Amino acid sequence: MAEPLLISASIGVSCFPDDGHELDKLLKHADIAMYEAKRAGRNCARFYLPAMNLALDTRVALESALRQALSSNALCLHYQPKVRLADGALVGTEALLRWWHPLHGQVSPDTFIPMAEDCGLVNALDAWVLEAACAQLASWREQGVAIQAVAVNVSPTRFQQDDVAAHVHSLLLRHGLSAGQITLEMTERLLLEHEPRTADQLNQLHAMGVRLSIDDFGTGYSSLSYLKRLPVSELKLDKSFVRDLETDADDRALSSAVIGIGRALGLAVVAEGVETEGQRRLLIEAGCEIAQGYFFARPQSAQDLQTWLKLR
Repeated sequence: MAEPLLISASIGVSCFPDDGHELDKLLKHADIAMYEAKRAGRNCARFYLPAMNLALDTRVALESALRQALSSNALCLHYQPKVRLADGALVGTEALLRWWHPLHGQVSPDTFIPMAEDCGLVNALDAWVLEAACAQLASWREQGVAIQAVAVNVSPTRFQQDDVAAHVHSLLLRHGLSAGQITLEMTERLLLEHEPRTADQLNQLHAMGVRLSIDDFGTGYSSLSYLKRLPVSELKLDKSFVRDLETDADDRALSSAVIGIGRALGLAVVAEGVETEGQRRLLIEAGCEIAQGYFFARPQSAQDLQTWLKLR
């Protein structure tokens, strides 16, 4: 028996004569509106507005600037410490991509990362971050700086299109690093797609000794089955659960549940977004051992992180 085929559409609408008198112009404006419909989540309709043209022009200019920044090595990494909750000891860092634009100033990752995904640049960005983070970790080792591990975010697209395991292997050899010093953070969406290529990549990385972490755990369509199918080493408790720990009983219950799942499966659990002593204390009581957040340190340049370490 034939299975039903479900079809959805993103629709852009332009109207004569307000949005143009010529067919070409009407089609162009309808296309811009359709792009906005896709950005709004797809399967919806948007009518053309003049402001969309300005937004598109700004986006195109930013995309071009991002390509130039990547090719000219004008991006940088900041690092946020990951600490042991019990005594504040440093256990590693997370590398976070930063982009300073000469006109717009500091561009938020929430702006340029989705843009990079849309325009096909995210794989190149991911590769650059991984290479820069490994080079920095090797530099710290040569200087005798007590930073032994770094975590890097990797997009689902890169796992599906690139040979991440081969790239990591080459970087470890080039910089003389051990696989256990590298953690790759990924979203739940990657693991829920059941792609054989992705599973093969993750198994290769695990066999090498690279740690694999689930970022923002519990905020997507969680399926606990992948935790036993795939070689995950770490869960990251999303900051949305940590933010109201001191005032919201539901958030305390959810956080305890995630921490309990991790501990039961022998996984490390890292709490994100810790900003107060009360949050730190409640996380310790729940059994969480590692955290990061402004309470300990903000993301900072490699040099500033070294200074932070000396002043502790």
